[in-house]
Amino acid sequence: MRGSRRVKVHFRLESDKSGYPPAKCEFLWCIPTKRGSYIVDNIPFFARDISLGDEISTEKVDKVLRFSRVLSESKNSTVRVLLKKPHLTVAIREKLDGLGCGTELMDELSLLAVTLPPDSLIAEAFSYLDKEAKKLNIGIEESAVRYQSH
Repeated sequence: MRGSRRVKVHFRLESDKSGYPPAKCEFLWCIPTKRGSYIVDNIPFFARDISLGDEISTEKVDKVLRFSRVLSESKNSTVRVLLKKPHLTVAIREKLDGLGCGTELMDELSLLAVTLPPDSLIAEAFSYLDKEAKKLNIGIEESAVRYQSH
């Protein structure tokens, strides 16, 4: 899919009482399909219940493509990792990469968006993340859970 023409799709976000997430919208890169739908082509930082590879529908509002709904869920799961000790970022990303996970970094918020494909070592990835959370190095938030168990 990479290399295909990608477009930005606007996802509206709802903030909680504490003001999280710190944005009202998130733009995700998506690949148009021949059916008029789109395939999500990056890992979301804030949009909930969305994963890399999901097929979505959109509506056009004021020249902006806005997310409507998920048409078909991918088998990828999405978690967010708050990096409480940013000096560990490279090591954490390398470990997750070695377990078959993909990551995207939002440096200014020390936030890592993680995709766990079905062929990744999901149990090992969660074991690693749980250990890092117990050491208070990170915080974990599950966003789109598609795996069977960990």
